[in-house]
Amino acid sequence: MNPPNYIPFSISEAVRQMLPYIMEMREYFHAHPEPGGREFDTCKTVFQELSLMGVQEVKIIAGTGVTGLIHGALPGPLLLLRAAIDAQRIKETHPCAYASLTEGLMHAAGHDGETAVLLGIAKILCKHRQTVQGTVRLVFEPAVSATGKAAEMIDAGILHAPRPDMALTCHWNGNLPLETVAFRAGHISPCGDEITLTVKREPTALAPSLNPLWVGTRLVCKIYDTLAAHRQLPADTLIFNQVDGGTSPAILPESVTWKGILRTPSPTVRQHILQRMETLCRDGEQAPLLSVRLLNRPLAPPLENTPLLCKLAHKIWHTHAPHLRVSAAMDSRRLDDFSYIAARIPAFTFDAGIYTRTPMPIDSRLFIWDSDILKSLCLTQLTLVLHLPRYFHDRK
Repeated sequence: MNPPNYIPFSISEAVRQMLPYIMEMREYFHAHPEPGGREFDTCKTVFQELSLMGVQEVKIIAGTGVTGLIHGALPGPLLLLRAAIDAQRIKETHPCAYASLTEGLMHAAGHDGETAVLLGIAKILCKHRQTVQGTVRLVFEPAVSATGKAAEMIDAGILHAPRPDMALTCHWNGNLPLETVAFRAGHISPCGDEITLTVKREPTALAPSLNPLWVGTRLVCKIYDTLAAHRQLPADTLIFNQVDGGTSPAILPESVTWKGILRTPSPTVRQHILQRMETLCRDGEQAPLLSVRLLNRPLAPPLENTPLLCKLAHKIWHTHAPHLRVSAAMDSRRLDDFSYIAARIPAFTFDAGIYTRTPMPIDSRLFIWDSDILKSLCLTQLTLVLHLPRYFHDRK
């Protein structure tokens, strides 16, 4: 009887042989970035690659998302693996050979690498299907950097027929060095809402005191002062990153809109803050000939890591990848609608460090990394994917 940690082939050798393919796919995706919800070429490419390597039940879902199943020859649990596929609306300035060919778009969060690594893992699993325990559900999710499509993918059936026993996803963290994994059990990220604040004036309201930009700015400051009074809340609980309005420095704008992200630690705190913001907006609307509108669009509930999966992941990496450094320094302010999946089945999210010289901020043009680090990142994830079914079964 083979022990629970037995894998009948060399994982490192399998990754080494697959590395040229993974690098090629990463560099293709990086050169052809697409915004959330419009990843048409990425979707087509992923669909074709999965179909050619023998993945079963490959489907396009949730617009530009892709899913498929790999059935191992040995009995075991069903594991869901998620990767994000969208790019960010950032202009790339790094002159690498595979730099973005699309003006104003860049893979500045590692989703090109996430997608390529998951394709490489899928190809390795298909090649060694006779020794794979259980089933793997592949999920390539669009628009993760914007609203996310996890809820739509759930509606499309990724958690049914068959139902996964657990789910994994990996984020690439530019503040952690390569060969470092960061995770912790329990609560790991906040609730997220997109906040839209719009101040309008009537066309006949031409008094400078009724300037929507001036009135709205004062209102935003009041909102920030209110949040600052809650000393337990981080300074970045609410950040407005976009302001639209006005046509000329010399003309009074008719309407100005602020857009931002609200991060709250719990549904209770979220509801309290939203109600307080609505009260402030109603008070601001008392000025004649002005209207104030506050909208919130839920992005994701809090994300939780299942303690058992954290314990098993730590044991697997300690035993089979002892070169990895383990940390608890996750990006705790990241929003991820993977939480919709984690709310339904046991789930594990971890950060993988990627910098080799100096840290690099995510969602910026400075998020630049070389394709050769893909070997370490694929090895880290594949080690977990191959061993977890046996450890999970043994724990049960």
